Amino acid sequence: MAANVNDAVSSPDVAEVVSSLDVAAWFIELAVEEQRPLTRLPLQKLVTLAQSMYGFQTSDKMYGEKVFAFKYGPVTKGVRKAYGDTADSRIDKPRTALKVLPDDKMDAVAELWGLCSDVTGKLVEVTHKVGPWKDYYVKDGRYAEIPWAEFVYAWPAYENMILTLKKNRHPDVDRTPGNFILPESGFGKYDQQILKAQQHAYAALLSR
Repeated sequence: MAANVNDAVSSPDVAEVVSSLDVAAWFIELAVEEQRPLTRLPLQKLVTLAQSMYGFQTSDKMYGEKVFAFKYGPVTKGVRKAYGDTADSRIDKPRTALKVLPDDKMDAVAELWGLCSDVTGKLVEVTHKVGPWKDYYVKDGRYAEIPWAEFVYAWPAYENMILTLKKNRHPDVDRTPGNFILPESGFGKYDQQILKAQQHAYAALLSR
């Protein structure tokens, strides 16, 4: 796996309470830094997937807010309200202060961005096809809360679909002559993407 950012930088003034808006701010910061700006729906899905992945890895919550089954997928009310007026426009900067997260949560944000950065446009499809959203969304009805434990349980399915999308985007290529088959996989970029995201995250911190 990619090098741990904790080896290079110690986080100052770590936020004691992390909100979904804090997590959203970091995804926006990384997206702008890498010239892959987000729109509201991919942003919403990244924040939700962060809750799922972090819960699966640590048995703890990335943030304390509830996630609800809205029409276009799972999202916290805070993120939905803060960025709901952006429609399909690119989000150029966070609308909340960029707070320092605990090291493990910073690493999780960077890891998820490294995994998803080249398929953000497909994340609505991911959260619609797998995971608990479809079991809780009621058309034209009340937006139901989705239990945190169900997101934790769903992470392997989410990850598998994301990796499948990445494979389809970066198919194996045979670069050997004759009848030999030696595929070159796009997945070699995964660890590099994680490390790049981690470096950008801490560079942003140090510049403030």
